[in-house]
Amino acid sequence: MADTRKLRIGNRIPDKIMLGNMECKKAYLGSTLVWEQENIPLVITPNTIHGIPSSGGSYDVTIKATGNWTCSYNPTWARPDNGSGAAGETTFTLDIDANTGNERGDYLEFELDDTGYVVELDVLQNAASPISGISLEPPFPSELLGNAYSGGEYEVVSENDWSASFAESIEMNPTTGGAGRTYVDFQVPANTDKPRVVALELVDEITGERYLFGCIQQAVTGASKEIVPSTEGFTNVPKAGGLRSTYIASLKDWIYDADLSVNANWLTVIQKSGVEGITEVSIMVSQNQTGLERLGEIWFATADGTDYSRIGVHQLG
Repeated sequence: MADTRKLRIGNRIPDKIMLGNMECKKAYLGSTLVWEQENIPLVITPNTIHGIPSSGGSYDVTIKATGNWTCSYNPTWARPDNGSGAAGETTFTLDIDANTGNERGDYLEFELDDTGYVVELDVLQNAASPISGISLEPPFPSELLGNAYSGGEYEVVSENDWSASFAESIEMNPTTGGAGRTYVDFQVPANTDKPRVVALELVDEITGERYLFGCIQQAVTGASKEIVPSTEGFTNVPKAGGLRSTYIASLKDWIYDADLSVNANWLTVIQKSGVEGITEVSIMVSQNQTGLERLGEIWFATADGTDYSRIGVHQLG
């Protein structure tokens, strides 16, 4: 209840006052003077949205108005999907962009067209989470069709400076960047042969850690595959042998299938299972002491047995 001693004009108590941003009119409850909220021509609910996550989001906001209204100001990162309305009650969606920096706050201003009456919606968004390692936003596709692919809406999100250290069936521009966020473009040519691996490896220039991204690219024609290993580096392996790597792209969890593998006792698969996505798998090729060249086959399968693929290994004698 308002203190009437502070509201007198001379010896008279006014009929209306402002309490904060609310216009109130004089009334009596019995013999007690009270102040009732006057009809407000423009009301927004809620009038404050705080604690917005750094990832952004969408919020429902309702306006009650006595006439036509317009959103006369909003920050670029907080946008109503409906910037104007008519008399009555209107609900719109407020879209908040992701925040990549420090905590930020601002307001949106809504105005009655005929009287200029204004209300504000206060918004406050949390700071971005600390970056750890290297990631792509949005995530790299889990599968590509055989047609050429151009992805120009990606960001490399990195804790430190980074560079591209390996690429198979994909071109990336730029191939280096600094800490924070870097916009990049991917170009994958059309695949007119058979399903293949698309792989990209980024390395943290400070820690040396490597991060692998990629997927299967199906062929323009022919049957699709659920699991595909890369085969580069497995022909004309020197007699001395050594460690080789394959990149397994799979739409499902996968396993190394020793039962299907042929003449593979001189080949050791280091990682014998993995999850959907792309995985680098090391294969140790033993020294060839037979004096003859030799061939072997290593088979990988989806864990549920719905698809299989092989790597043929040729070693010099």
